Amino acid sequence: MLVTGLLVATASQVRGEPPLSPAFEFNLETFSDTDNLPLTEVIEEEELASWLFEQRDPAVSESDQTSVVAAAVSNTVAEQSPAIEIEASLASSRRVTESVPEAMKLTHDIDHHSGDLLPEWPALRLGGWFAQGFTGNVNRPSNGLNRPVVFNDLANKFSLHQAYLHARTDLYSQGNDWSLIAGLDVNYGYDSQYLTVPGLERHQDGTRKLNSEDSDYGLSFPQLFFELRTKLGDRPLTLKLGRFLSLTSSESLASPANALYSHSYSFSYANPFTQSGVLAAYQTSPGTTWFLGYNQGWDNWRSRSNRWGILSGIALQDAADHHEFRFFAHLGEDLTNALTNSTPITGSRNSFHATYRRALHRRLRYVVDAVAGSQEDAVIVVHPAISQVSFRTARWYGLTQYLHWTASDRTRASLRVEWFRDADHSRIGTPVEFDPGGLVLNGGDYFGLTAGCQTRLFPNVLLRPEIRWDWSNTRGSGTVPGGDPSVRAFGDRTDAEQLTLAADFIIQY
Repeated sequence: MLVTGLLVATASQVRGEPPLSPAFEFNLETFSDTDNLPLTEVIEEEELASWLFEQRDPAVSESDQTSVVAAAVSNTVAEQSPAIEIEASLASSRRVTESVPEAMKLTHDIDHHSGDLLPEWPALRLGGWFAQGFTGNVNRPSNGLNRPVVFNDLANKFSLHQAYLHARTDLYSQGNDWSLIAGLDVNYGYDSQYLTVPGLERHQDGTRKLNSEDSDYGLSFPQLFFELRTKLGDRPLTLKLGRFLSLTSSESLASPANALYSHSYSFSYANPFTQSGVLAAYQTSPGTTWFLGYNQGWDNWRSRSNRWGILSGIALQDAADHHEFRFFAHLGEDLTNALTNSTPITGSRNSFHATYRRALHRRLRYVVDAVAGSQEDAVIVVHPAISQVSFRTARWYGLTQYLHWTASDRTRASLRVEWFRDADHSRIGTPVEFDPGGLVLNGGDYFGLTAGCQTRLFPNVLLRPEIRWDWSNTRGSGTVPGGDPSVRAFGDRTDAEQLTLAADFIIQY
């Protein structure tokens, strides 16, 4: 079998998030079954591993591929998941009806995180926030990036993350029996590059449509939906149709909803940020809510490939014992970010997310998030001796723990300890394996320790300073063609650890 080309774009996504490295290409031209040429002789330009964790070029259009091509890209920073920790002081009571299950209020009704711009117009509710911050990196990476830490990934630079506006209007209401609400969220800022999806802010092939290819700042629409609130029997039922924030993480896309400025690896790499489709939530008892929905996969509005997913879950709350448990499973077909004959490859993607919260003291709260997932055909396996390329399943899992100490009505301190295992480097690194030789990268463990506080300077102004230390055993392999064993995860591929000092400033309106 003749393999005319292999294109690998590491840690990027067809849907359009900024990748962690650019594409590189090498040819396996006219290899026959009896050829014994070493692969190192046909690698062009730089060594294979030296491309890791670079800022990538724009996503490659499917129409540009004319030969058998495989593009490996990690479905990483994907959409967020709304937060569950919502300050009571931020809630606007008139925005919440009795027909909304408590679990739905706490996970995806981000209206609670801002004020009310038009109090005299109860039918139209506007609010939002400005979130801007600065992250100082002691390593001073030459590429100016804190990656694989993302969102606040600009090193030693100021970022306007979110100029966020949300609008809600009641299309129809019939008392507490049922109501129909329309919602639209708009964001401008650095974070939008992680939120643009094919078919909406991007073209169906993943190339940019609304925003410039030359700017890190842009426009996105994290939510665009209709929501029906009613009752089934005497229990609340909600049905949401459109694009909405994912529910699977305890961290949130909405900046004011998070206790810390930076995000965990599990949030950034193991969860979708947004989903498009339909989602139902039914509260069978005061402490139990069930979820079921159909969507277009992870972070997708409409693309040229067929994607689909089923999200199911349950939320259990016990107010008397001050604890809560949530579990979500997402099963379906999604992009492996590989192209064959210009056709995107899809494979089965399964992910599982569990969250447990417990009040240890009236001022101390413990939270733990556990994630696990797999993607069929996500690892490209190169067989140089026979000039063939095959694919295999990639897996990932992680555990993130939080302690939140409420010191006063205005101040809360938080500690986050996390471990994320990118077993096949499909989420953060380069999912390429040589047979023989092994993976392009060794290791795959990422550890993070973050301490910070959230101080409410004024009723609508938040300040969140933090210090964060990251370490990874990820390194380039010296047993594969072109491998560079000096490659590491941080500091523009030169350091195994990273120390950052950061703070952001949020003004809510």
